[in-house]
Amino acid sequence: MSLHPRVQEVDFEQLPEPDAQLALALKTLTPDQQIVLALRYARDLSVPQIAERIGLREGTVKSRLHFALRHLRAAIEAERRREETPNV
Repeated sequence: MSLHPRVQEVDFEQLPEPDAQLALALKTLTPDQQIVLALRYARDLSVPQIAERIGLREGTVKSRLHFALRHLRAAIEAERRREETPNV
């Protein structure tokens, strides 16, 4: 899955090496999740600012942030487990 066009100004590919897993996990998010995460953490907007900017209710923004972060944690943990598992 590619990044949503609104998030293109945030170049996840240019993250430092330790964040390579994060960059891969970000690509697995839905476009809606990508947008709210980029605005919250890359652009440092508050939940009310994000809601106003993209025309959503604050509760919807909070929900998307919550599920996006939960998905990222799970994706990164799964990748770490795969790396730790010896190839047989």
